[in-house]
Amino acid sequence: MTIREHLGARAVRFHVYTFPVLVVLWGIVIWGRPGALRNGLLLVALAAYSAIYVVLMVRTPCLRCSEPLRNAALNWGSRRQPPPSCPYCGLSIDQQVSEPRALSDKAP
Repeated sequence: MTIREHLGARAVRFHVYTFPVLVVLWGIVIWGRPGALRNGLLLVALAAYSAIYVVLMVRTPCLRCSEPLRNAALNWGSRRQPPPSCPYCGLSIDQQVSEPRALSDKAP
């Protein structure tokens, strides 16, 4: 497993779990009464959604050293830039990890 695969799975899980929130927000946009309060609440909800996603990705542990990936985790989807690496151990997000330490620490 590579860190890129792990980050992709983590992002998909986040979007699957928060999809109902997006459906409700979309319903409010379509059928809600227009007004400053509605627009303000939607802006706050979208900002919170984005902030939670960024915090979740930045705190993702490296599969080798279990330290947070920080900003390297935010560039996981970019194929144009050189692959980022863990700021602590230097593991590239495209390198295979034989036995992920971050995942094996949580096993019973």
